[in-house]
Amino acid sequence: MNSLTLSIVTPNYNYAETLERTIRSVLEPGAAGLEYVVIDGASTDESPEIIKKYEGRLQWEQVAKNGGQYPAIMRGFQRSSGEIMGWLNSDDVYYPWTLRTVLEIFGQFPEVDWIMGVPAKVQDGAVHEVGLLRPWPRSWIRLGLFSGGRFGVVQQESCFWRR
Repeated sequence: MNSLTLSIVTPNYNYAETLERTIRSVLEPGAAGLEYVVIDGASTDESPEIIKKYEGRLQWEQVAKNGGQYPAIMRGFQRSSGEIMGWLNSDDVYYPWTLRTVLEIFGQFPEVDWIMGVPAKVQDGAVHEVGLLRPWPRSWIRLGLFSGGRFGVVQQESCFWRR
């Protein structure tokens, strides 16, 4: 039996049109050991009402003055307690098997510190493009070569790591 906990943080500011789909993609598969944190930056759209619908299933949520995406993500991680961590922006979704698979991999391979899946572009419920998964040396990642330049980026929606 896997006893790992997984903390997912979703930052949001005025993304009501996609927020509920994001929240449901995290909560509906029912992954055991899930701690879900939604940080809303004082949205002026329907986002607060959407978050309120799920507040009983969220470990922690806060409506605060919008200080930007990355401070919101950091605030969420500081308030979380899971051994495994990830974040999902409020316009992205997980496949139904994503979180169970992540917990299974980390549970079976304690030497693994982080994993990254293959990102896909989904539109109108259909997969339109699947990215390539290429192994890269850790030294390249540490040098910051994946910040949008020639080597691309490390996709946040498919990246998970140990605390």
